[in-house]
Amino acid sequence: MVKFILVLSFCILSFTNFSQAITIGPNVYKSYPSTTVNSVMCYNNDTRVSISMYNNYTYSLWAQFSHNTYIIDKVSGKRYRAKSIELIDKQFNSKKATFGTKYTYQSKEIIAFVLVFPRVPPGATYFDIKEDIYNGFKWEGVRIENPKIPFTPKTLLTEASIKEMWKENGMSDSEGIYESTNSNNKYKLALVNNYGSLQIIYLSGGDSYVWNEGDIKAKITSTATANLYKATWYMANKTTNHDVYVTCVQGGLKTIFNQNNDAESVLYIKLFPTSENIAINGSKSLFSSGTGFAISSNGYIATNYHVIGNSSDIIIKGIKGDFNKEYKAVVTIKDANNDLAILKITDSKFTTLGTLPYNFNFNISDVGENVFALGYPLRASMGDEIKLTNGIISSKSGFQGDITTYQVSIPVQAGNSGGPMFNSNGQIIGVINAKHIGAENASYSIKSNYLNMLSMSLEKDFKFSSDNAISGLNLPEQVKFIKEFVYIIEAR
Repeated sequence: MVKFILVLSFCILSFTNFSQAITIGPNVYKSYPSTTVNSVMCYNNDTRVSISMYNNYTYSLWAQFSHNTYIIDKVSGKRYRAKSIELIDKQFNSKKATFGTKYTYQSKEIIAFVLVFPRVPPGATYFDIKEDIYNGFKWEGVRIENPKIPFTPKTLLTEASIKEMWKENGMSDSEGIYESTNSNNKYKLALVNNYGSLQIIYLSGGDSYVWNEGDIKAKITSTATANLYKATWYMANKTTNHDVYVTCVQGGLKTIFNQNNDAESVLYIKLFPTSENIAINGSKSLFSSGTGFAISSNGYIATNYHVIGNSSDIIIKGIKGDFNKEYKAVVTIKDANNDLAILKITDSKFTTLGTLPYNFNFNISDVGENVFALGYPLRASMGDEIKLTNGIISSKSGFQGDITTYQVSIPVQAGNSGGPMFNSNGQIIGVINAKHIGAENASYSIKSNYLNMLSMSLEKDFKFSSDNAISGLNLPEQVKFIKEFVYIIEAR
């Protein structure tokens, strides 16, 4: 018998709309006689290389595979070792094979195998294949098409934080966690009202090289038909499909994709909330709860845009420390891009917020400066008493280098959004708006100069408070004055 050294080609093409992507006859620089790479199949965690060999001789041959077979990225030098091997029989059934075992095939017969490697990340396009044993083979210059994944919007949301948000603020009937019934792509997604708009957030089930928890899977806009939405949908390879519709059905969601003039639908089953969750928590009319603070005595209040969203029913609580009285307010101006909104109390029983004890600093603050925040986090469990947290400015830029925000070490929770951030002189220098779920004590605060720029479009009756009565006081004394001007914001 003669051993044919098995050589393989490796290729990952652009992903299809499914978890599997298939390449037929990949491009290679060198080839070995009687050995053909038929296809390469990319899955979430594996790359499966299908290889066949033809015996053109009059006697039998055998093929043997070494476990020390690697795909070597010529750019990064990273090595990917073969994990397993399968033998494909004449009926195209697959069965487990073993490294180091000789597999015989007769004259004029074809034998086929699948080699299973770890997933090679998108963007790697140039490889060597090497059998790392004495007298082993080396196949040089394997070039593949393996495009980098397009950028898509991300959030800091996780399944745990989304459930906490719903527990705190309530949820609409359409919101929830859904799982695909498609056996090829078992996506788990959350439909949430995020920053005042409906979004579908990726949680799990997709290609881990492509998708991370918190990535936006789709942006949803309403249509003239109830429970039918138009969607900008990010496909499995993160390319954008603008021709997608989402409809709410009993117990789930259905997505309708138009591709090549053919309609394809996928059903998602609702996993959360369960009937037990609904029975325990009941139905809430509260859309969002956050924090706001006075910026002038005549009823102007600043908060985050995502706290109020598109709500037309906004309530202010805690004016002059009284949480039993509610005051109606309207949005006078908003900036969704910078996550800011300025409200004005319009309630007939309102007179004045009183003289503000603090003023504003619109200059950029330095890294290392001591800062503190006041707000109303997790009211369902922590109650309505104002909460103080403090820290330092960690960076002059925020998430992924965002220059509109500071990164700070102040611990914040759901409900802190829209609250003021002060320096040690009792000056407002920022507005709390987010936290980094994946990091400890990494929160974000919108710089006060963006609030100043937004206020320039207000009516002539607005003027920022300029006096500061707490500059020389210690922190406990400052808080005693400030807390009368930091409020609960409810959007219903």
